[in-house]
Amino acid sequence: MNDKLTETEAKAFAEVNQRLGMGPTDTTFTQEHMLAKGSGPVHMSSDPLASHIPPKIIPVASIAEMNKLVGIPDYYNDSHVDYPPPLPQEHLNQLTAANSTEEFRQSVSPEMHENIKKAAVAYVQGNSNKVKDYEPLINAAMFPGKVAAFVAENITVTAENPLIIMPGDPQVHNYGTITVEPGGRIQVSEHVTLTCQQFIME
Repeated sequence: MNDKLTETEAKAFAEVNQRLGMGPTDTTFTQEHMLAKGSGPVHMSSDPLASHIPPKIIPVASIAEMNKLVGIPDYYNDSHVDYPPPLPQEHLNQLTAANSTEEFRQSVSPEMHENIKKAAVAYVQGNSNKVKDYEPLINAAMFPGKVAAFVAENITVTAENPLIIMPGDPQVHNYGTITVEPGGRIQVSEHVTLTCQQFIME
């Protein structure tokens, strides 16, 4: 493991890996993979065909499982979270009446679908208890799903190789250290949980 990390930092790195089903010092790529790209932006995507660094794809069966992988603890401040309106009973009845998941998905109106998506984001980024009523609808409408994991001991982001984290399925990034050299930048689109034990700006 990275000898620059303290014992506490190494333990924190290992704990994230454990949630991803990986060993305490396992990685999915190294700095050499980024350098192999050559000059230009380095894209990281949940789509292996669009990603310069191959992601580790982790199947996710439910929103609760997704929350364990990428969620924010319920006790954190949630003032930034946009919660959906209370769930109408008829929407739960709609799920119960459907003969299959596919039938339910086809019956969902655009407005209802938007509220289910909003509830899913709130479940992960806010207090999951506030959207607990939506949980069966989220699972029926949006799961099973997947998470893309990117894990490395150390990465360096340069002006020649900016790091672009692309939109798509949720991603988890776990790093020992990230060093950003002068002119380097990291661009994050959406749905990303990034854990770094040491972040160094040069």
